[in-house]
Amino acid sequence: MNPEAVKYRKEVGLILAVPTALFALAIAGVIQYAVGLIVAPILMAIIAAIYGLPTIVAYRRQHREKAAIMLANILFGWTFVGWGLTLVWACTASETQ
Repeated sequence: MNPEAVKYRKEVGLILAVPTALFALAIAGVIQYAVGLIVAPILMAIIAAIYGLPTIVAYRRQHREKAAIMLANILFGWTFVGWGLTLVWACTASETQ
């Protein structure tokens, strides 16, 4: 084969390979973005439900201190200790009045 023809084929191959690779990367980015749009809200909802668990438990059990439990959960729930204490508080027995 002619050396110029080989050189030409290599150049054409590179010219075609670069856009193809960029297109593949773009498609991968779009797929990753779309998956993120679906997964991120689901993860945020799960995290919010876990974070608000002491408040949910207090309201479901009709705890007489449910407003205070909710306030303590909002203020101190971001710490593991505060979240655990509010969960224990929400689970303690209380009479409804």
